[in-house]
Amino acid sequence: MIVDKLNVIINSYDEQSTKYVISQFIINNIEKVPNMSINEIAQSCHTSKSQISKYIQSLGYVNMADFKDDCRDYMSGIKRTNKKSFYLSEDIKKQYISFTNQKGGADNFLDLLFK
Repeated sequence: MIVDKLNVIINSYDEQSTKYVISQFIINNIEKVPNMSINEIAQSCHTSKSQISKYIQSLGYVNMADFKDDCRDYMSGIKRTNKKSFYLSEDIKKQYISFTNQKGGADNFLDLLFK
């Protein structure tokens, strides 16, 4: 996963190294990176386009498009898994009924549970 690769670099390199700076920038801006050009990324990291290309290849990507796709995939995964099933501010019985009905229903069990 992209974030794991970036964290390895952040934890392994000196804060002044180019790889550290690029990794930190990408982690902090991962939702924007897929829509940025290589020039914009290079300027934001105060480095050259060739350094960004070398960096992307060092992570195991063939090209910038593959890297951006992985960033997009990571962000879409976050959106899918970052959903709450229950909220403390809402009635627990109603939430449980709604949840179990979505998963196939359990009305008899709920009647016994909440009597």
